[in-house]
Amino acid sequence: MIMPSGNLLCGECKGDMIKKVKPFIKDIQIKRDKAQNLIKDFMIDGKDFLKMIILVLVKRCF
Repeated sequence: MIMPSGNLLCGECKGDMIKKVKPFIKDIQIKRDKAQNLIKDFMIDGKDFLKMIILVLVKRCF
């Protein structure tokens, strides 16, 4: 991986980065799934129902 400075990132550094990023990504995926379920609760016949309320609820998940 090339850093903004132009230096290459070593394999050990990549491994460390992956260990730190994986839980962060997993947390985002869980919150995204929660938000999707909340949105489904506000759908009526496939149409959006009260978009502003949905946006507020989604923001609460993040």
